[in-house]
Amino acid sequence: MGLREALQKAISGGFDGLGNIPEQVSFDHIVSASYDVSAGAASTVEHRYLVSGVFSRYKDAETSYPPTSINPQTDLKFISPRLDWAFVPTTRDSISRLENEVTVAYEVRAVATDPAEATYNLQVRRRG
Repeated sequence: MGLREALQKAISGGFDGLGNIPEQVSFDHIVSASYDVSAGAASTVEHRYLVSGVFSRYKDAETSYPPTSINPQTDLKFISPRLDWAFVPTTRDSISRLENEVTVAYEVRAVATDPAEATYNLQVRRRG
């Protein structure tokens, strides 16, 4: 096992040790999209997964220097261990989570990983 794999397993184990802090969300992953000329509409193929991670707000230092597409009023970070994912998230995907017993949808605005590729760090923006 290489250093990267060891770090990925350690990070995943660390998230397990957080107990009930990580929350499970519904993740809609768009696999393909195509335009049907005869129907005059776009069609997509989506898969829904359950993934767990931690939501947090952006710090002022992360949003203060241009150019940034982060809106601190609407955007959150979603951090999740990469080993828990069966796919690679994209900016076409969305997340749904329960907030005060209401389902709230977020669109994925940016996808990043840490240098060891142990976590996915998603910038998500609340829809509506």
